[in-house]
Amino acid sequence: MITVEEATQIIRETMPSFGEANVHLGQSSKAMILEDVLADRDYPPYNRVMMDGIAVSLSAISAGQTQFAIAGILAAGEPQGQLQSGSCVEVMTGAPLPHSADVVIPYEDLIIENGVAKLRAAQARKLFENVHLAGSDCKQGDVLLKKDTTLNGPRWGIAASVGKTILNTARSPRINIISTGDELVSVAETPLSHQIRRSNVHALQASLQVNGYTEIV
Repeated sequence: MITVEEATQIIRETMPSFGEANVHLGQSSKAMILEDVLADRDYPPYNRVMMDGIAVSLSAISAGQTQFAIAGILAAGEPQGQLQSGSCVEVMTGAPLPHSADVVIPYEDLIIENGVAKLRAAQARKLFENVHLAGSDCKQGDVLLKKDTTLNGPRWGIAASVGKTILNTARSPRINIISTGDELVSVAETPLSHQIRRSNVHALQASLQVNGYTEIV
């Protein structure tokens, strides 16, 4: 008797190639990809704000400044913009950090009155605090999904994030399930005392389908 792992390895080593197939994004196949998926640019592509609050210069805080005139509001999806000396920009989570800003102070640490953001208390701040730095996840050209990786939901999300609408994958085999036994009857039938319903075939078909094998007869 061998283990399931050993049996799986034997099957993988002896399984013939069934060719290749292009799988489109909307198909969401669980096939195995035959190509590396690379980052098409740095991710994130900009210094990304991670908290709702204000973007300011750390040097201004270090110099003792505690009040900042609000020069504008920046939301996700808007151009990066430029921080003016001595001021701040209200920023939303996901927005690009304005040029010259290098720290984000969350609203919880602020009092905002009459267009001015005031720090509630003196507090040490770190460079790029509450900022998701550009290129910190990966660099352009990095391998995000290796060849021979089996696709799933999160991996399709990765492929979509780098602009992949079609992936070259290994074609799945066409599978014929044969269930035999004189004691077996259709699921719709009422079995006699010496008979049972043919259920295993449906269990196998469902298991294959949820694991990405769709050509089943």
